[in-house]
Parts: sequence; structure tokens; C-alpha cells
Amino acid sequence: MRTGTTYQLLKTVNTPYLSIPTTFFNVPGATYKFKVRAVVCGQRGAHSDDSNDLLHSSAPGTMQPLSIVSGPTCGIKINWRPPPNSGSPITRYIVQVKTGTNTMGQSSFLSTNILCGENPSIPSCVIDKAVLMKDPFNLKVGESFFAKIAAVNSKGQGTFSAVNPDTGIKILTPPEVMQPPRLNKTLFSTPGATNRTYKVTISWDPLTGN
Repeated sequence: MRTGTTYQLLKTVNTPYLSIPTTFFNVPGATYKFKVRAVVCGQRGAHSDDSNDLLHSSAPGTMQPLSIVSGPTCGIKINWRPPPNSGSPITRYIVQVKTGTNTMGQSSFLSTNILCGENPSIPSCVIDKAVLMKDPFNLKVGESFFAKIAAVNSKGQGTFSAVNPDTGIKILTPPEVMQPPRLNKTLFSTPGATNRTYKVTISWDPLTGN
């Protein structure tokens, strides 16, 4: 058997097959090759050519902590690094969330998963804050949002990431108090009209950000 550039003798048998437990292949993402040779009366023949590749795959590895930033006004953007290659393509990512003042707060992570990112090749997604404020999450205005992420492939779900204590951001901050609106009365009637008609325009300064 060969993995990388090194051959290893597995076993000498007197049958035309050899069964190997899958636990023997303990390097996710590694490629294994095999070759055989016959032994007759102590005389060893030449090795065969290599077999087809055997790619050992497993569930994804543990991911690095998320990077969470305040994205669009009504969304939270989550960024991540894909986990190490485990021999099977990532099909999706799942996110679990919690609230609190820090990662050691009273609340625990909700078991309800959020599917994040329809395209697993893009390492980010935006979660609508309105989703987080409804059942089963019910996160409240002013609470901080923490999250952890796990990858999924054809072999199963990987281990959730640790939680970065610096990633907590506010679910939603109420808008600041705006300045009073301005009123502007202007003549609206056409020239020569008997009655004067006016219109009132109400204007205000928009908030620069929230």
C-alpha cells in the first residue's frame, strides 16, 4: 500500500483478496494506492502496477471561529474559512446562534439550525435579522448575537466551530431620534387662476446610518 510516496507492507495472505477495515485509512483526504506480488517457494515476483486510487473521505473537520459583521441594515453577514479537505466536497453549512452579553452568558445555543449560503463555494452569507427575531430564535432588540458553524458533506456533519468572543454584535439597534421635519408652503395654482392653491412640502434629514 502507498500513501504519498511511501509504500507499506500490509500482509501476506494465501487468498486472492485482502479485507481492510476502513478505520485503517485514518488520513482524511489522503489518496491510497495498492500493488501486489506473488511468492512461490520463497521466491518473490515483481510488483504489479499500482491499483486505482482510493480516496479516503470523512465528515468535514472542525471549522475556525466565525467572523461576524453587521452587514445590510436588516442583515448580519457571516464570514468563514472552509474546513480542511476531508475527501468529500462540502454541500452546505449550518449555523447555530445564541444571545447574551458574552459567550459565557446564561443562554445556550439553540438546536435549530440555520442553513447558511446556498452556494458552498462562497464562504459567507447574510442572515436576515427578521428571521432571528421570530420563533424559534426570538432574539430581542439590543441583544448581542453569537454564532458557531459546521460544514456538511456526503459523509455527515463536521464538528461545530468554537465561538469567537469578539464576534458579538447587536441584533438590531432602534433608530436614533430624528430632527424635526421642515415645512415649505409654495403656490401651486396656475397663472390666471381665480383661486390660489398652495402645496406643503414636508422634508427631513435622513439618518446617516444605524
